[in-house]
Amino acid sequence: FAWDFLDPLVLAGIFYMLARNSIIAPGEMEMPVAVFMIYGMLLYQTFCEAATLSVDAIRRSGAMLNQLKIPPEAILYSVLCRLLFNSLFRLPVMLLFSLSLMPRAAADGLSSFSPGGFLAFLALYPAVILPGMAIGLALAPLNTIYHDIGRLVRIVLVPLRFFSPVLYKTPQIGVFSWFGAVNPIAMTLTN
Repeated sequence: FAWDFLDPLVLAGIFYMLARNSIIAPGEMEMPVAVFMIYGMLLYQTFCEAATLSVDAIRRSGAMLNQLKIPPEAILYSVLCRLLFNSLFRLPVMLLFSLSLMPRAAADGLSSFSPGGFLAFLALYPAVILPGMAIGLALAPLNTIYHDIGRLVRIVLVPLRFFSPVLYKTPQIGVFSWFGAVNPIAMTLTN
């Protein structure tokens, strides 16, 4: 449990320090930059994990599916349970940073937390997991034949982080605004 909790905490701490020292400054926002980046990175990590776990689920469980009478849906359920388990550690870290930055945000005229907003966030949290799982499941059969598909997904997801509104707000004009309109991750995170 300590390692599972430490992973999002270290990631959030890094982006808190980057934002606090103005190393990364995405511009004017309605919330503290650190909160925006922490939520963005942890949500992106959840999306990536949903895609990569789903891509590898069938290939990893092939022998078990052949020898035991397990419905294939059980494999998907196990991926979903793993994602929810990992979220039990990410969500408190998000809440911790939101609450701890409330006084500083209020002094700057910003809001880092609202109970209604956080409940809405929790209600929409599956909208981050389900598209990732859908992409992973669409590619899972190909990954059983060509093992490079899983590697390709990982390679694509790393630079896609920088084209997603994780470290900055989606621009309204220019090339990045168009990319934000067609990027499935950007659509999920901004809506």
